[in-house]
Amino acid sequence: MKKYYLLLQIFVLFAYSIGFCSVSYAEVGDTFFKRGNEYYKEKRYGEAIHMYKKAIHINEEHLGALYNCALSYEMQGQLGDAIDCFNKAIFIDPTYSAARIGLGLTYTRQGRYNAAIKAYKEALDVDPKYYIAHLNLAAVYAKKKMYPEAIEEAQIALTIDPHDVNGHLILGNIYYVKKEYDKAIEQYEWILKIEPQYVFAKLHIGMAYAEKGMFEKAIKSIEGAKSMTEDYGYVHYSLGKVYLMQKSIDQAIREFKRAIDINPDLVEVYLDIGKAYNEKGDYLQSLRYYGRYVESPLAKEKQKQDANAEIEMLRKRINK
Repeated sequence: MKKYYLLLQIFVLFAYSIGFCSVSYAEVGDTFFKRGNEYYKEKRYGEAIHMYKKAIHINEEHLGALYNCALSYEMQGQLGDAIDCFNKAIFIDPTYSAARIGLGLTYTRQGRYNAAIKAYKEALDVDPKYYIAHLNLAAVYAKKKMYPEAIEEAQIALTIDPHDVNGHLILGNIYYVKKEYDKAIEQYEWILKIEPQYVFAKLHIGMAYAEKGMFEKAIKSIEGAKSMTEDYGYVHYSLGKVYLMQKSIDQAIREFKRAIDINPDLVEVYLDIGKAYNEKGDYLQSLRYYGRYVESPLAKEKQKQDANAEIEMLRKRINK
């Protein structure tokens, strides 16, 4: 299965599809490059960067070191440095499409969607049948709510590789955000026929069932995903959302807390658990979780404004 990240609740965006570059180079600097790769595999990204820089100092055109250095910066959240490395690799070899994919993904993390689209299109100029570029382009179009373009790119990708489950997952996710739940379910069902244990298909089809009010099927599907990956916070978060939609407040809170325990950086959970406590009438706990969202550096501005409005209302209720 190709490696990918889960973004928000519904989007799957492919990560560096070829993995970090591990090709052996004969030129001087290869020793530092290989040592950097060892550090990268051990998730010692700072030390990996140090080694890659040594390789680049010896050979400024060492594409593998530049690419892997960019990935290491990416893993440390140093997105500007990652972009610099990707661009240097592209300058050296304009046909280096993998670096353009990396560049597009980094721009996407920054919310620079137009720049990401440009990077993916340039990769497709080099290779019009670059499957990952089409899928990533579809995902970014969907982020911009350009749904016809997103669907078209996903369908192009599936003409290149009709049997890849990840392509069907992205297409299903696009239909999901368009609220075309039957079409989304059709894609997820296709995946589950091929790979019955595909966690994300089980998770997403469960959410689609919930949106259709089919809560029993939704819970069964997401519980199936949870049984395969207990330590994945998003599964618990999604199950909590279904329970909240069903007005099973205590069960929702239990799943939200489990999601937070697993991944405290999954900050959108704070909004939903705040809502759950509010519906339960426990305004102090609701206030606490809305406050945690507002204080998080990962909070989004629009949601932060909404959370602050809820906090103001809760304070008025508490002080009555």
